[in-house]
Amino acid sequence: MSLINNVSPETREAIETQAPRLLTDAAERYLPAHLRTALNQMVDAYESGSALDAAQQVGLRALINSGQFLAVRELFLNTENPLMGGLTPLQAVDLISRSPRRAQANLFVVSVTPIDSSAENVSDSFNMLCTNAEYSPFTVSGEYQNVGGAKVSTIAGNEAVELTLTTNDDMSGTLKRWFAQMSARAAAGDGTVGVPASYGIRIAITHAFAGGDIPDAAYTDEGVYRTANLALSTRRGENALAELNMTFSQLDTFWG
Repeated sequence: MSLINNVSPETREAIETQAPRLLTDAAERYLPAHLRTALNQMVDAYESGSALDAAQQVGLRALINSGQFLAVRELFLNTENPLMGGLTPLQAVDLISRSPRRAQANLFVVSVTPIDSSAENVSDSFNMLCTNAEYSPFTVSGEYQNVGGAKVSTIAGNEAVELTLTTNDDMSGTLKRWFAQMSARAAAGDGTVGVPASYGIRIAITHAFAGGDIPDAAYTDEGVYRTANLALSTRRGENALAELNMTFSQLDTFWG
């Protein structure tokens, strides 16, 4: 579609009135010297009109009209714009095209899989119902020691990760029942405790993707956890979806 069809009649009339000047300005900015000379001669001939017959005047006017909107576009695209931080629109487009795709916080995939295959697996429900994940994947603890008048940092080691998943639940309480079952595997009601192979849960969180074909290069935090705490809240004064706050503790810090 021609650019002329995208402007108002008033704007079109203003552009047509200033067509020779616009073409001259565009020529001075963007054309090599020999082309600038030729275009200036054409504009001068049009404005004087003394050496042109009627047919030549019409032809020259048509030529100027065909180029005036292109001249306006070039002036706009190559003029520094304060709304774009002092960049020209072409420079702004170039920066956008070269900018990396930024990761979105609301795109992530959660996988929650018990190590023991006999335990109930509700990983699909977790990924569908999880609304928030909070954790610090890397915490290196240490302390400072005095060495003369200076201080030197000594490393104690990696801290275990505490992961909190906020989820909704279905009316049957599928995720609440699952958490209760996995907690019973860790610490039963009769006072006995289980072994990690029974209550361990492998949790993986892949960032910046919502599913489908996830590339191998996607960033994923993965670890083996156990259930730690389930926090519930019910409010009759609020018409809202029920939320579960599930806390998981990392079993060990070997191998990340």
